[in-house]
Amino acid sequence: MFLALLIYLALPIAGITLFIFLVRKMRKEKVSQPPILPLFIAFACYGALLVLMATHLFWSWSGMASLGLLFQIFISPILMLWVALESSRNLVLSSYHLWIFRVAGLYFIVLLILALLLYT
Repeated sequence: MFLALLIYLALPIAGITLFIFLVRKMRKEKVSQPPILPLFIAFACYGALLVLMATHLFWSWSGMASLGLLFQIFISPILMLWVALESSRNLVLSSYHLWIFRVAGLYFIVLLILALLLYT
């Protein structure tokens, strides 16, 4: 039961907390055109991937995990491609824009490696 709380409650709360911290930091630094939506999508996609990995490794597979897997296969790549394209237009605005661009590009490599490691 403790693992379920950790996977399905603590991980998302930690992600939301970190997201809010970064948004406040961008506002405090007065970042031009802060990339809040691309940042949110990146956090959601990586967070869903992390929860899916933790479920696979430490908990039992469920219908919700299957829905998460479908999200990772069909929806996440499209969203992260949009994040990469959107961020590529604003790379010089701030280090946050550059960071999100790199994270979005790295997502496809991470997804491929994890798929190979976990499902072969």
